[in-house]
Amino acid sequence: LHCMEDTKCHEAIETWKNTAFDGSGMWKEPVAKVDSAMLAYSILKTECDPNRIRPAMDWTVKVLEENLCEDGMISYSQGKHSKIRFVDTLGMVCPFLALYGKTYQEERYVHMAYHQLEQYRLMGLYPGTQLPCHAVSTENNLPLGVFGWGRGTIWYLIALVDTYSELPEDGRKQNVQAWITASAEDYLKYQKDDGGFHTILHGGGQYDSSVTAGMAFFYRKAAQILQKEEYTAVANKCIARLLKV
Repeated sequence: LHCMEDTKCHEAIETWKNTAFDGSGMWKEPVAKVDSAMLAYSILKTECDPNRIRPAMDWTVKVLEENLCEDGMISYSQGKHSKIRFVDTLGMVCPFLALYGKTYQEERYVHMAYHQLEQYRLMGLYPGTQLPCHAVSTENNLPLGVFGWGRGTIWYLIALVDTYSELPEDGRKQNVQAWITASAEDYLKYQKDDGGFHTILHGGGQYDSSVTAGMAFFYRKAAQILQKEEYTAVANKCIARLLKV
C-alpha cells in the first residue's frame, strides 16, 4: 500500500479502475470465478471511497456465495455441491471476505473468512505439523494430493497474514496470530542454506522461485505482526536467493 503514497502510482491505479468499472461502480466485464476475489481485495484495499465501487464488490461476494457449500466452505469455482476443498481457495477468498465484512459492516463475511481457515486447519494439516494438504475430500475426510506442496502452502500463508490484517480485535484475531506464529516457527527448518525453498517444503522437488518469493512475503509480514526481527532476516535470505536467479 506504500504505492498509494506515491502520486504517479496512485494515478496509475485510478486510471486502471476507470477501465474496470462503469459509472455505477460495477464491473464492465463481470467476474465469474472465485479467484477474482484476489483482485477485488487489492481494489478495495486501495479504494478511498468504498461505496463508489460497492456494486462490483457485492457482485464478487455473490460469485463466492454461488460456490458456498453446506459445510460453510467455498469451493474452487466448482459450485455449491463440490466435495473437494482446495487450500488455494483460502488465499483467494479469505482476505477479501474479511475486508469486505469490515468495510461494509457485514459481520457474516468476516466470520465466513475465519471459518475457512479454522476448518481447513482441522481437516487439512498433517498431524503434528503446519503442512497443509493440497486438497481434502469431504466425502471421506481424506487428503487429496501431497502435504507440504510449497505453492499450496503459500496460498495458506497468504490467507493467514492478509486475513489477520482485516480481523477485529477479538479471539479470532488472536487465534490467527497463533497460527501465524506456529507456521513461522515450523517452516524455518525448511529453508535451505542458500535462502531458497523447494517445491515440496519438507523434502523432494527442486528449488522453486514462486515458493521462495511467497515465503519472503510471509516472513516479512510475520516479522511485522509478531514483532520478531529474525523473521525479517529469513525474508532477506529469500530475496537474496531470488536475486541470484
